Amino acid sequence: MPTPTNLAVLLSTVGLEPKEALVYEALLGLGKTGIGQLLNRVPYKRGNTYVLVYSLIKKGLVAEIEEHGRKVFVVEPPDRLMALVEERQKDTARQQQTLDRALPDLLSRYRLAMNKPGVRYFEGREGIIKIYEELLANNLPIDSIEEKGDLVAYLPDYAPEYVRKRIAKKLFNRVISPDSNSLNKTDPAKFIEARLAPAARFPFRMDIKISGNKVSLITFQKEDAVGVLIDNPEIAANFHILFEFLWGLMPHAATAV
Repeated sequence: MPTPTNLAVLLSTVGLEPKEALVYEALLGLGKTGIGQLLNRVPYKRGNTYVLVYSLIKKGLVAEIEEHGRKVFVVEPPDRLMALVEERQKDTARQQQTLDRALPDLLSRYRLAMNKPGVRYFEGREGIIKIYEELLANNLPIDSIEEKGDLVAYLPDYAPEYVRKRIAKKLFNRVISPDSNSLNKTDPAKFIEARLAPAARFPFRMDIKISGNKVSLITFQKEDAVGVLIDNPEIAANFHILFEFLWGLMPHAATAV
């Protein structure tokens, strides 16, 4: 490959491949040309040169016209390069957003690999649903310390869907919650056993779920619903102990009829 010129190096920094930069520089010097004259200016074969020219056309830097019955390539004004730079900036911003979304999961996996707690933070409706879907995907029994019915109010369409999916997977659910939570009635057919406390005395406002090595903590403030999903055996083990202690203190709930 020939040594690139200073201009070709500069063009490479704004988004052109090195070969594209050499062809663009040649076209810039010719202004308007057919493929034969262009081949005299670049060190590439005809087929490769066509590929490079059409790549520049796609990027908006060169136009193809027909003149006197033959194809002619015309270089566009160089300020079109600014559009290329702006598109690269948009791509970078999109990549940054993608990485921002993926980073919590990547950090969680790293911490687990390094024997550190894996903690992920979620916000809003879609984030909260993702937590519940991950718990279901765990395919293990679920112990819950639940709020007074905020899940049903916040996700009225998803709350019964979550229950339906849990039942379909036959995941047994033990629940401790205020008695105002309408979802929680002991029902062997639905793989659930509930123990309730008076909502007036214990107006709990957080949904805690423990499943295997995972623990979720969720609050349902309408404008600021947030959740944390922890994947760590030691933390989960301690939450299991806490649940067993509370479970032993709670009275049995009525069985659904």
